[in-house]
Amino acid sequence: MPHDRNVLATVRGIVRHGDGRGRKLGYPTANIFIHQPLRDGVYISFATWRGHTYPSITFIGAAKTFHKRQRWLETHFLDFNTDIYSEWVSVRLLAYLRGNKRFDSVADLIQAMRKDESHARAYFNNHVYRNH
Repeated sequence: MPHDRNVLATVRGIVRHGDGRGRKLGYPTANIFIHQPLRDGVYISFATWRGHTYPSITFIGAAKTFHKRQRWLETHFLDFNTDIYSEWVSVRLLAYLRGNKRFDSVADLIQAMRKDESHARAYFNNHVYRNH
């Protein structure tokens, strides 16, 4: 697992219900209110829940494609599908992928999310980590 000196920031919070849009798009997320002044966009990350750490992709910002104003941290755990609402999650941001942008269509957004996932999987394939 990368040492903490490689972590851009760490956010901890309780998973809240969102609009359920991530699940409908094939990318369910753990949503956390965020108050830190972090750069909006998509990050490669680690998410820790109940002492176990999982590779993840994290979005910070308001969903411009859906004209949202509420700023969230939304983390998609790779290869994980468990209901963790009302649970504490810690997210360590490892690498910045891209900024927050408005997409012209949901299909364009999904294509960008697939590309983000591909970059994250390549990152994790090139870095040794342990799940603990």
